[in-house]
Amino acid sequence: MWSHGDQEIFTKNELVKAFDTGAIGSSAAVLNIEKLNWLNAHYIKSMDPKNMADRLIFEGFIPDEFKDKMKDNGVQKLLLMVQERSKFLGDVYKGIEFFLKDKIEYDTKAYEKYITPEIKPVVAELRAELEKLFSLSDLKTIENIYTALMEKHNIKLKNIAQATRVLITGTDVSPGIFEILTLMDKKKILERLTI
Repeated sequence: MWSHGDQEIFTKNELVKAFDTGAIGSSAAVLNIEKLNWLNAHYIKSMDPKNMADRLIFEGFIPDEFKDKMKDNGVQKLLLMVQERSKFLGDVYKGIEFFLKDKIEYDTKAYEKYITPEIKPVVAELRAELEKLFSLSDLKTIENIYTALMEKHNIKLKNIAQATRVLITGTDVSPGIFEILTLMDKKKILERLTI
């Protein structure tokens, strides 16, 4: 059992300094997978987006056709958001995959749950409002469009936000949809909102 006070995370130098062969016990070693996953998530969260992009490429998660896109400013910002909720490198790639691909596959359950006949006209209005904008880079403008649609149709943010999220990302779990809209290519967004 490793015991070094309350410290659980060490740099390589700290680990070398703290290691003492005289403190090695004779009892069987125990691998705590839960703790290992927690530690992995810690390092993923603390990794610089550029290093994360390089790591994803090096580990083979990024298909060749997307390697150049990993330098894109939008991908770098999205990586920061996705890393916060990821335990493994595969989670990080899965969280940005929708941003890289031209065509996405929908999670069937999420699509059936959120893309209802009632929400489709609201999505069409959202698309029309977004299309009028020169750029989707202003978060406040996007929030105002959603607020106006919510008031007009007497619906909750969850209804329109989740429908948008499913259409844009393919799933009902992602970083904030407003932030995603400010990062993605407008043409790609409008294509995905066409239902």
